Amino acid sequence: MMRFGFSEEVITPPIGVQMAGFIGERKAEGVHDDLHAKSLYIELNEIDKILFIALDTLAISYSFTQHVAERVSALTNIPKDNILIAATHTHSGPEGLQSITIAKDSGEIMHINDIDDTLLEYTEQQAVKSAVQAVQNTHIGNLYYGECPFTERVFGNRREAMEEPMPTFKMLMLSSEEGKQVLLYNFGCHPTVLHEENHFISADFPGQVASILRKDIPSIDLCMFLNGAAGDMSTRFYRQQSSFEELNRISTVMAQSIERCISKAEKVELENVKCTVKTVPIKLKIKKMPEVHALENMLEQAKMELEQAKKEGKANLRPWQSKVEGVESLIRESKLVDGATSVSTAFKIIKMGNFVFAGIPGELFSTLGKEIEEALKPQTVFVVGYCTDYIGYIPDKTAYEEGGYETLSTLLEKGEGERLIEMILQTIKVQN
Repeated sequence: MMRFGFSEEVITPPIGVQMAGFIGERKAEGVHDDLHAKSLYIELNEIDKILFIALDTLAISYSFTQHVAERVSALTNIPKDNILIAATHTHSGPEGLQSITIAKDSGEIMHINDIDDTLLEYTEQQAVKSAVQAVQNTHIGNLYYGECPFTERVFGNRREAMEEPMPTFKMLMLSSEEGKQVLLYNFGCHPTVLHEENHFISADFPGQVASILRKDIPSIDLCMFLNGAAGDMSTRFYRQQSSFEELNRISTVMAQSIERCISKAEKVELENVKCTVKTVPIKLKIKKMPEVHALENMLEQAKMELEQAKKEGKANLRPWQSKVEGVESLIRESKLVDGATSVSTAFKIIKMGNFVFAGIPGELFSTLGKEIEEALKPQTVFVVGYCTDYIGYIPDKTAYEEGGYETLSTLLEKGEGERLIEMILQTIKVQN
């Protein structure tokens, strides 16, 4: 038997805030559904304790996660390293919570950010409140694990439409003696059913899936989504439109898939199970930025290609639009980077028996996520993206050769994604 606790607090920002995830001004005009900070505490024994915190935000910065972890640790005595904090990556939440730390060869440190201090403090306060409540109100219960395919394809590779195997998800179900249940599920997909035309605050599918599950299964008290290797995954080629009706359709498919998996979940034996944790600071190389005039020429060419695609009546303009957005992003980044050569960040590893949680500080490509999973078999790996920090896209080498928005906008030099995976695997092997 184990103990677990859970809690959630609203982190919805005020109307009028700048919304995150897309280029240009986009102010929130209303609230469709609240954003939350959700916490899940697991206590295997007096020593082995871990805490998961998931926030319905686009991203979080390293300084934010450190402040939250320090405050929670001081109030609960849970070691700071035993606290995993991640964002769900909704694009219908607020801007102003993420910052990237970069450095020059001289040692000069710079920050790429647009922090909203008031929003940051409010979100931090609510996250801490949620975490402390989860730790203070625990229940005796059991842990169950399931891994299942979705019943219908509603997301996949977003860089190109292709024939793909049906995606799967992993889930943990915690069930108490008095019937309380908590669900944690994990797969990689951009929560962007709602696109830039939307001006209403929403957690996108993580919020809607939680609402559907709690309605269908009243015993579920908390439903937590840990996003995975979502850098190249989204609903782009599978959503029929970008609307709240479509959000409900896609979320219903996801929720029904999870419901079917719950009945198949198997009890996890926790006797003698131990936890090991590690937070590893790292520096990754920043790619060499093209000259400004070259970037301006690239942007002009990308805009011409987009107009040509429109004239030809292409059914899906997103690849051309993405290229324009990618070059625009690259132009902004080249000015902000200002000669910096590395980005400072960290990854987090939590090992609980046969389960490994690999916390990635950005938008990892699915191919790199699969490398972690394959290399660690027969252990069960939860790749957790947008975790501990946010440094943008983390593509594989092939993506750089193919081009596209993600590799245009990433700060990282080609090959740094593979180097990150190598460091993660080496860390886990030492823990084993």
